[in-house]
Amino acid sequence: MKLTVAICTWNRAPLLRKTLDSLAAQQSLGGLTWELLVVNNNCTDETDAVISAFTERLPVRVLHEPNPGLSHARNNALAAATGQYIVWTDDDVVVCPDWLSAYAQAFQAWPEHVVFGGPIRPQFEGEPPSWLLSVWPKIQSAYAIRDIDPANTELAILPGQEPFGANFAIRADLQRSNPYDARLGKSPDHPSQGGEEAAVIRALLADGHRGRWVPDAVVQHWVPRKRQTTRHIRDYWRGYGAYKAMSTDFTVQNSILGIPRWIIRARVEYEVRYRAGRIFRKPDKWIHDLMQLGFAEGQLAYVRQQQQRPADS
Repeated sequence: MKLTVAICTWNRAPLLRKTLDSLAAQQSLGGLTWELLVVNNNCTDETDAVISAFTERLPVRVLHEPNPGLSHARNNALAAATGQYIVWTDDDVVVCPDWLSAYAQAFQAWPEHVVFGGPIRPQFEGEPPSWLLSVWPKIQSAYAIRDIDPANTELAILPGQEPFGANFAIRADLQRSNPYDARLGKSPDHPSQGGEEAAVIRALLADGHRGRWVPDAVVQHWVPRKRQTTRHIRDYWRGYGAYKAMSTDFTVQNSILGIPRWIIRARVEYEVRYRAGRIFRKPDKWIHDLMQLGFAEGQLAYVRQQQQRPADS
């Protein structure tokens, strides 16, 4: 068996160096072989130099993807991968020493499964604000954190039961049949929009393929101070709102200038509730309003974007 580990990166050379350091410290895989693909998605920093420094420590190849956006970068890695399974991670994580061996053991133990995922745990820069810790269980998805109960080893299309993009794997043949949607994923124009890996995972599970949780394949996800803010949470939910809007039919009669009234109402209502809540309520009360505000903003932004597109596009 051969495995492919794939990382897509954009101007995160210092963090990427830490990720590659942790990959270089992986435990032996026995008779298995693996390759590491790092996709440079138009980086303007020293990314290539960082990768070059690991060529003697890792089976690494650098790829260059000129089209901006995470989905384009993922599909570049997909086209170049030669492993039987593709294990995806990010350029801002540290993988545990037995991360890859845990996946390899899972692939061998459950060959009938095609989707796999592992825990993503936070590594905060400094001491996070108290309000963030008090609402952490409600908003950890905004930081790509996932830690499913090990007893629930079968993946399902349910809230909290799907892997996140920083730590998942797919059997290569089925991955190639399900490339990443270029409309989704983070990009310079949509820095908070994700969902490209969720769409692929859900499609595979919906088709009857099975998924498996791998509790020992742990990664630590870097959470810098600049993301330990209400702005980051709002931006994340704005991206999620735009993502969900793509699969929604907004051609309704009850609208104002083509925008559904309920979106306008939600945008105003949750803005007022959130601002008042920051003054009079505790974080566990106003955080819901902040999330719903961001979601409504994302839906509104998507509708406006569609209105501005040429009719024949």
